[in-house]
Amino acid sequence: MLVSSRGLRRKFVWTEAANFATKAAPTAAELKRKQRTSLSVYGCGLAATGALGIAKFVMPGVNKGIQSEVVFPRRVQYFNIRDIRRISCGFGFSLFASADKLYGSGLNNLWQIAGHFHTEATGQEYYISPKRITLPNEGKIVSISSGRAHSLVAFKDGSVYAFGDNNHGQCGVDPEQRKTLVGQMEERLPSIEIPSTSKAVTVHCSLDTSFVLTESGEVFAFGLNEDSQCANGRYGIQPLPAKILGDAEGERIIGIAGSTDTIMALSDRGDVFIWGQSEYGQAGMGNTQIQLKYSTRIPLSLGKITSIGSTAFGCIIANEQGEVYVWGAGIVGMGPNMQKTEKPVKLDQPLFENRKVHRVYAGNCAMAVINDEDRAFIWGQNRLFFILVKRHVDPGEDEWIAALRETKEEAGIDSKELDIHKDCHETLRYTAHNKPKSVKYWLARLKNPEDVQLSHEHQNHMWAELDEAVGIADYAEMGALLKKFATYIKEQNK
Repeated sequence: MLVSSRGLRRKFVWTEAANFATKAAPTAAELKRKQRTSLSVYGCGLAATGALGIAKFVMPGVNKGIQSEVVFPRRVQYFNIRDIRRISCGFGFSLFASADKLYGSGLNNLWQIAGHFHTEATGQEYYISPKRITLPNEGKIVSISSGRAHSLVAFKDGSVYAFGDNNHGQCGVDPEQRKTLVGQMEERLPSIEIPSTSKAVTVHCSLDTSFVLTESGEVFAFGLNEDSQCANGRYGIQPLPAKILGDAEGERIIGIAGSTDTIMALSDRGDVFIWGQSEYGQAGMGNTQIQLKYSTRIPLSLGKITSIGSTAFGCIIANEQGEVYVWGAGIVGMGPNMQKTEKPVKLDQPLFENRKVHRVYAGNCAMAVINDEDRAFIWGQNRLFFILVKRHVDPGEDEWIAALRETKEEAGIDSKELDIHKDCHETLRYTAHNKPKSVKYWLARLKNPEDVQLSHEHQNHMWAELDEAVGIADYAEMGALLKKFATYIKEQNK
């Protein structure tokens, strides 16, 4: 069973092995046919963009109106006989891979699922049914991963391809040359040059950063590096793959995880490394650094670790004994009274039906595990109150216009759906990488929270529920800002 969660609110997709009973010994043809139908794909969560690959949910009149959210897992019939082995979920889109074919469904505004040989005339903004993605390589697919609006695909011969959004160089190309990457009729989609003699075996995408793991255990990173996601001591946009530095150097890495800006790596010896954003105690064991420029070993004494994952707030691991540990902030599975812990805390085995856990997963704001009976357990957050934040200001924009634009782009929320308190705002000034910076925040409330389907901005803490955010704010300036907003809300509610 495979589980994947990212980006959009409560979107989970997995494959489930089916058992077939036979009355007599099957023929070779029957075995081949049954092998083709031995995997089924199920999906649930936000369906409004077509990311679940079930067209009737978003076709008016077919399903008594658009069904924007699917609460229970539904079978994606398109993949009944396509032997899907790998699934990845992005921001409103999903990828599905068989042994040698790739499919995509959902949002395509930045060519997230356009693949190879595209023209402006043939592209469309949404695909509500799965679409075959043609890539220059027709070999065996060994790994796929999707970020906020881009994807990576690795083949058995070691070649790696990227497509979709490239504004931060996450597709391995200078964004000054191409803001999006997609194959053109006159130009084939290029493979990514990895500076290693060892071939690529695994790819991983966080929001706007990409990672390639080689057969020898090297990790190469490229893309957005403002929070040290690339673990090389530098900052800014990094379009060329470079090996991560720090404690993980010389180790044979076998796994990479991280849905947002906190990245984790797992070695063949069971050691865990972490880098990037660490504002909420993700570095663990009393490490108070809010940003880790290099890969840093977490000094755990919990046995050999076999599976890892990290949300925007916290981390989750499993060891070879099948035990699960969590730390960080927010909802980490310890109930509503635990807001933050910097030391790993064991989750009780009865939570997982007294079975050992062999895989853990983490999306932006949710965690999941699979026990040894292949049963999935999921927990996480929903948010109704938000902070509107100005991030990148495009040419010709002021801070207010930039905040509204990014709210639409990153969270899928139009300004008409918000009750914006323009008189409640604050600017935080700080120094990052020896340069002065400022971020302006406004307060906004959803007018009809039950009617709005939320996606997720590329910084999870920017959309935190206010009461919780006040409790987990790691530095004084942000805590003071949140308390000011909380006081404003209380006054408004009188």
